[in-house]
Amino acid sequence: MSTRYSRECCKLVTQRGGVTTLLRFVKSCNRSKPYGDMLNLTLAVLHNVSRYQDLVPEVYYAEECLTVLSELAQYYRDAEEVFIPTVVLLQRLTATCDLAANIPSTILRHWEGIHQLLSRKADIERKYLERLEGQKGSDVSARESARKLVIVQQQIQALEVLTGRACEALKDGGATASDLVNDQDKDEPLCRVGPGRAGPAAAAGSTQGVLPIPGFKNTLVKNVVQRMASAGTAVNAVRGGAQSGAGGTSSPVQSSRVTRPFSRRTEP
Repeated sequence: MSTRYSRECCKLVTQRGGVTTLLRFVKSCNRSKPYGDMLNLTLAVLHNVSRYQDLVPEVYYAEECLTVLSELAQYYRDAEEVFIPTVVLLQRLTATCDLAANIPSTILRHWEGIHQLLSRKADIERKYLERLEGQKGSDVSARESARKLVIVQQQIQALEVLTGRACEALKDGGATASDLVNDQDKDEPLCRVGPGRAGPAAAAGSTQGVLPIPGFKNTLVKNVVQRMASAGTAVNAVRGGAQSGAGGTSSPVQSSRVTRPFSRRTEP
């Protein structure tokens, strides 16, 4: 039976270091097509195991789990077909307050760094589109740049759901929150919560920190940018799947509405 359908198969994966073995394989993958197919299947298995709340800690506390997944998200930040499933998996692993509150400050800073990289990329695409508008650039260039802007915006929103949940858990207080405050960079607070404060650490489900989209005149650009209206819906669906417990069937690795996987095959 597959982990997609069998809870017993998921339990077997968590036994005798199965999750650690999968994470080590993820860490060894490169960008070649064969590795891409196997990476897609491996993420699907981890997603399936994490659907069951009693098995989530087995994944969360596996050796270097958060580190490996965070590095994967950074490495594939230009490939939404890997980035989104990875971030959604992290959302599932940190869906409960106790696990979210145990996220190391180094991991949170890593997510902050990814957010900054994506924000800069979005800013570059946005300025390029504005320049095309003024110079009446080609529709083909405008369409491609608009598509990239929409994708990176969706990635930023998914990441903000993740970081927002973690910072909400830390905001409630406790030793972990204090340790983070004392350990984080002095020049830039990691967690910014509350109305009117920008940044990736907005409350889960909020749209704080979403980059502004200027009013474009190019019809092709407008049509693509209008898809941003559905981006929030997509992220909410992702968040709902991440919070679902045992018996859930949603998997962003298997859902073409959220991402385009390397391969349409399902995991063994």
